[in-house]
Amino acid sequence: MKAADIKKEEDTKCSALWKKKNGWTFGCMWDHPTMQIIGCFLMVLLITLSNAGGMSGAGSNIPIMLIFFKMDMAIAVPISAFVAVCATGFRFGINFKVPHPNRPERNVINYEVVTVTMPLVFLGSLIGVEMGPIIGNTA
Repeated sequence: MKAADIKKEEDTKCSALWKKKNGWTFGCMWDHPTMQIIGCFLMVLLITLSNAGGMSGAGSNIPIMLIFFKMDMAIAVPISAFVAVCATGFRFGINFKVPHPNRPERNVINYEVVTVTMPLVFLGSLIGVEMGPIIGNTA
């Protein structure tokens, strides 16, 4: 077999570990459909339970992605963060105009606290993004 034929065969083969080409990930998502369907079900269940408790569920998704989807940690963490942002957005949309149970003139969400804390959250994100390339994989 020639090297070009081997390369072509590798490109058509679907592997659980996603191939990296030119900085982007390519590959087959559904190598083990049973495991991945169970993983999807568990992710939805844990995100639902976490949202009911007031959390985003991002931390519980990472092990599921590592085990059931055979993802690399560098891929699972950003996907989990995106899922957390989506879940938080949905929760915010649902609770936007819900009145407080004890004080009907107020909303459930205390927007004064949000106004005070969000600039610090954004500052922490900015510092983390700027320090990430400097620190690298040493942590």
